[in-house]
Amino acid sequence: MGSKDSEAGKPSEDQRSHVLALGRHARSGEWPLALEVLEDLWAHGCTPSTVTFSAAISAMGKGRQWKIALGVLSAMQEAAAEPNVFSYSAAISSCEKCGEWLQALHLLAEMQGDEVEPNVYSFSAAISACAVDGQWQMAFLVFWGMVSAGIPPNLITLNAALTSCEKGAEWQLAVSLLSRMLGFGLTPDVISFSAAMSACAKCGEWQVTLSLLSDSGAAKLVPDTIMSNAAITACEKAGRWQLALHQLSTMPLSSTSPSNISLNAAISACEKGSCWQAALAILFQMFTALSPNQISFNASISACEKGGQWEMAVQLLSDLLSRGIEANVISYNAAISACEKALQWKLGLELLSAMVACDVTPNVISFSAAISACEKAKQWEAALALLLGIAVLEIAPSVISINAAISACVQALQWQTALHLFANIVEVGPSPTTVSFNAALAACAGAVQWQGAMYLLAQMPALKVAPDAFSLDEGLRSLEGSGTWQLVPELLSSAPLLCHSLKSS
Repeated sequence: MGSKDSEAGKPSEDQRSHVLALGRHARSGEWPLALEVLEDLWAHGCTPSTVTFSAAISAMGKGRQWKIALGVLSAMQEAAAEPNVFSYSAAISSCEKCGEWLQALHLLAEMQGDEVEPNVYSFSAAISACAVDGQWQMAFLVFWGMVSAGIPPNLITLNAALTSCEKGAEWQLAVSLLSRMLGFGLTPDVISFSAAMSACAKCGEWQVTLSLLSDSGAAKLVPDTIMSNAAITACEKAGRWQLALHQLSTMPLSSTSPSNISLNAAISACEKGSCWQAALAILFQMFTALSPNQISFNASISACEKGGQWEMAVQLLSDLLSRGIEANVISYNAAISACEKALQWKLGLELLSAMVACDVTPNVISFSAAISACEKAKQWEAALALLLGIAVLEIAPSVISINAAISACVQALQWQTALHLFANIVEVGPSPTTVSFNAALAACAGAVQWQGAMYLLAQMPALKVAPDAFSLDEGLRSLEGSGTWQLVPELLSSAPLLCHSLKSS
């Protein structure tokens, strides 16, 4: 029968050396070596002590081997070496490091069932496990369970709870918890402010985010990259591009170097503000200091698209590919949209073909932009071919893409085709809009189909579509071409009724 080292007994020299070795391996995360030490003890007929087992579990956790950690805990129970709070805390921590929040909560419940009282570290690890997986509600249940049990939280616990708020974008809860830290006798640190600010930034609460940044300065804390990123991101989401650039410019004052996240958020802010020159300036800055990624290029291409810089948008797409960065549907859509706005329909179609060749599946936005480009260039046949391509790829067409195709047919005097497309969306969807009806009315006017125009105007209230001045103008034009001027007063008098019918339906 092997010797057993208990917590109350005096460990042998051999046991001490094994525990010391396990401690070294635990600190360095060398879990295979820690496992070897444990197995060596068994091989020499020694039953490891609670301390030894706990050190081994800790080593497994450092090595992110949560399953093996739980296996060691199970072996410990079978060997009648009673797990203590440190054993369980180490096991929960191993689950936390791997995002195994359910298993962490199971262990927390199990230790209480074994009459082992959890401490602040046990709870902190369980809360962090929930936070890592975005389970903010569960994290808060554990947090308040700890507080209700009379265990005062420490800074690690509160930061874990704040991180769970950030993951769940629960900015109000984060701000409330941050303000209550002093009530727990704790002083918020950089991690506390970073988590709260990031939660606010995710929700576009730029004023609260900047206020927290100011509070951190008053607390004599030096903003880190995460805090600066949160401030820039909050401004970006709120469309405050000038403020975003200001926050970026202040980073060197706190000896903080901008990261890809900082610069990408600033580029996105410029894109939303249609400030393509500033977006490109930041992108070119990244070429010298950092490596721009897909997000950097996509935001820059989109900024050029919004700024009407189609040539630069296409060039940036080319630069992205030449750098070995994978272009996605957002990259191509922004470039195609830039071509559409510049009436570069052929180039738009080339880009659409290129994305298919690169195994990037176009979506309805890709096709809508290409169809719109064809519509503006009066290329109705190309527009119809693209509409057919949407059907082949089993993509649900948008009303925008169909409206553009109808308009292309109208401009090319293809009245019947335009009306056929309109009839199809009325029958199978998507629901027609005022633009759809106006395009169909224009087709009726061009084909001198005044009866069809009158029918369409009568149908608009039934489909809850509001007519506008263009609708009535096209109706009048269809009557003018048919010589049925006697119906003009009737049409004009019915205009208020059309709108009233829509409002009352």
